[in-house]
Amino acid sequence: MCPFPLTKNPHYAQASTRSLEWVMSLDILDDRNRAAFNKADFGLLAAYTYPSANEDQLKTCCDFLCILFALDDISDEQNPEDASHMMVHVAARAMKDPQFDDGSTLSAMIKQFTSRLRADMPPAGYRRFVEQFEEYCIAVGKEADFRDQQRVLGLDAYIALRRENGAVQPCLRLFSYVLQVDLPEEIINHPLIVSMYTAAADMILWSNDLVSYPREAAIGHDANFVPVAMKEMNISLQGAADHVGMLFKDLMDDFLKCKANLPSFGPEWDDVVPKLIALLEAWIIGNILWSFETPRYFGADAAEVKETRVVKCRPSKMSDL
Repeated sequence: MCPFPLTKNPHYAQASTRSLEWVMSLDILDDRNRAAFNKADFGLLAAYTYPSANEDQLKTCCDFLCILFALDDISDEQNPEDASHMMVHVAARAMKDPQFDDGSTLSAMIKQFTSRLRADMPPAGYRRFVEQFEEYCIAVGKEADFRDQQRVLGLDAYIALRRENGAVQPCLRLFSYVLQVDLPEEIINHPLIVSMYTAAADMILWSNDLVSYPREAAIGHDANFVPVAMKEMNISLQGAADHVGMLFKDLMDDFLKCKANLPSFGPEWDDVVPKLIALLEAWIIGNILWSFETPRYFGADAAEVKETRVVKCRPSKMSDL
């Protein structure tokens, strides 16, 4: 169903170690989350999804993934008001405004990251990245508000929110940094490129919702495609999982069709666009494979789940991952 090759960045060990040392030096996580963070190996995710980055670029990409997952884990344990404040009034502002500093560890973490990224990322690409990160933060704050109001979203509303709060778009915007190019608007906004970005993001989101369902169910979070589909479509857990699989196949078909029909963008860009597409493909396959190679979603059963494709939902064993 996913025909793309998996490539691990050769700088994985060095970049991952440097990034993890940076995160731990900031003391932003409590002991439980620190242990889970170490096990999750976000450096491996970065190595799979940015396989062509040099060591410094890979370390910076890994830093960003660490920021995202730290925000995710911290907000999971906050009340909705605090989670919304953290995302909208601290994280988004720290990323957008170099002068912002509220004295928090989170603000310091993001400011250190942006100072490195801003120095080396093409300006238009950096602007798009910051815009996407701000939209992500606002959407996570919105989700926290919905949770506080006990508001249950229908499938269409959930899909719209998830596309904003899933953090995939800012991750994809780092391609400009890795490739060291500012793609012109006529490429970024070309209908086929937009369709490929959308299909890739949806494949990443829905496959992630599927693998993260046991973990999220264990902590009582129902903001996930699986339970929303179960309720709205009146289907079983297996039916919802099968539905995600069918969606993924349709999205993959759309992605490959768009790829086959891409036009020439001129000699200046015809060598660059295939590299962009290769990074989209790396994110699709890399995110899936990483999910089965660390204990974040399936605990000690990750290798067995990868082999058998059978998930045993045991919340008590997954609640600390």
